Amino acid sequence: MNTKELAILLDVSEANARRITHIQGAPVLRIGRDIRIIISKLDQFLEEHIGEVL
Repeated sequence: MNTKELAILLDVSEANARRITHIQGAPVLRIGRDIRIIISKLDQFLEEHIGEVL
């Protein structure tokens, strides 16, 4: 999943989706300048950050 798809899934702006990918521990794989979100680990990551401002 890329950041545009993440933004759609979470109903946030693409800028906010990119900010989420820069949080330490975010389930991402960086390939050059491309960022891919690891879907299988996304729910766990979000659950760990419930109540936080991301």
